[in-house]
Amino acid sequence: MSMMFVNDSRGDGDAELVWDKYFEYDNKKYSTNDFIENANKNFSPQYEGQKANYGVDKITNQFDDVDFQKAGIFSSDDESQPYVTRSNWQETYGKRIRLTANNAFKKAQENPSVETDDIEYPKYDQLGFYEGVLDFDEIKLIYLSGKDFNDPLWDTLLDRMTWEETCYLLQVALRHTRGVSSIEAPSSSQQNGALAPIHQRTYSELPSQSGFRGFAELLDPDNVNQPPPVFVCNGIVAATYNTELIERLGYNGIYGLGVNIHRGAYCGRTFEYYSEDGFLTGVAAGYEAVGLHKLGVFVLMKHAILNDQETHRAGLNVWANEQSIREIYLRAIQIAIEIDQEYTPNPVLGVMTGMNRAGAKWIGGQGFINTVLRAEYGMTSFAVSDFNSSRPYMSPIQGVLNGNDLPDGNPAGNRSGYDYDGNDIRFTSYAEGYGELAWHMRAAVKNVLYTVVNSNTMNGIAGDTKFITITPAWEIAVPIITRVSMTLFIWCASGFGLYFVYGLVKDIVLTRKGRKEKTN
Repeated sequence: MSMMFVNDSRGDGDAELVWDKYFEYDNKKYSTNDFIENANKNFSPQYEGQKANYGVDKITNQFDDVDFQKAGIFSSDDESQPYVTRSNWQETYGKRIRLTANNAFKKAQENPSVETDDIEYPKYDQLGFYEGVLDFDEIKLIYLSGKDFNDPLWDTLLDRMTWEETCYLLQVALRHTRGVSSIEAPSSSQQNGALAPIHQRTYSELPSQSGFRGFAELLDPDNVNQPPPVFVCNGIVAATYNTELIERLGYNGIYGLGVNIHRGAYCGRTFEYYSEDGFLTGVAAGYEAVGLHKLGVFVLMKHAILNDQETHRAGLNVWANEQSIREIYLRAIQIAIEIDQEYTPNPVLGVMTGMNRAGAKWIGGQGFINTVLRAEYGMTSFAVSDFNSSRPYMSPIQGVLNGNDLPDGNPAGNRSGYDYDGNDIRFTSYAEGYGELAWHMRAAVKNVLYTVVNSNTMNGIAGDTKFITITPAWEIAVPIITRVSMTLFIWCASGFGLYFVYGLVKDIVLTRKGRKEKTN
């Protein structure tokens, strides 16, 4: 039988060489980051009252209005219902939360009107110049290629645009960004689909020269009716756990990648999204975006945020607390942006927002795009809405005020220019007395142009390239003919109506006259 003896005497080791897991609590570390500090330190206001870094000087709650317990619009009984918690699985897991709609909830869903102000508008239609090593020329978008997002030359470029061009760029963006003649900015085409272009044909409501054309119609018209090729579904992509392979997956831009979270196996978009884990989703999306950017493709991750079901998704009120939003649903976007910033010289990773509401507000008008994605994460690309040609609660005006730069559609054109609450959603209507909105419009234009100029949209474009917008005669004639036809129709209808009333009155008079004569 063998025996083992243990010497319990102490050795002569150096305790200072042992790693100490105890640290002094540093509150600052958890309330800010380098981007926030630099943004506030280097801030120079463009107009009176402008807040530094969208009013964000530390990391704090930005989603209290999305938390039904803190939104302040429900009864105390409704607010007392608990979220799922590890401390009480038995009574919270799987429990249905019921909220009672009331007048406060109804009011909270309304789009506010834009308040007038005395803020001076930005400059428009100002001639500016670019001076390089070999070039001295009028300012054009191509000269901003590779420039830092905060380069002062951007102001020279934006000053060159007219008010009308600003409105034109921001009002309609169905699968494309519009060109701007004054700065020789081309239009760009984006294909919709996290795995592949899902539309082969041009949308019937847009002329073919609008900037968006169906992918097959544009590149392979002989096979326009064939199903498009697609990448493998993103769940399989994430399951490789291979960042190098994911980066090799590789349009001007793409409405993807899908970064929502798998909440259930039967979600209508599960095939577009990577996983149920925010970290894995962010890593996969980040490296795939890096690979796409190497080919000059800008990426708009979707659908930011809390868009995790297809059924009744248009206008759906989604409630969640700050912790779950940041740890699960925003985490994927944060990680993807950080990876892209590390490996891409001029990051052009943006987002597409959803049709859903975050709490009571449409997600594109909630504010997180500015206060979190831009102010905390440093996102420099643009945000586009989900498809919006018939959903007036998705106001493009509120979108621009809160960081959602473009509508994927033409909401103003399809609703006679107004949202559900009677607010004008045509940018051209705000030419005077709305200075703060005008500066937000300028910022939105910059986000779009920064993305376009750092993409393959600019391939083959030089300083002497000219873009000329050609409007066919039929496109000019159609609205004129439509108006004339409607006018004639109204006149004819009015004439017929008057004739009908005249005949009716005449019949009544003759009938009464006949009865009177018969009586006599």
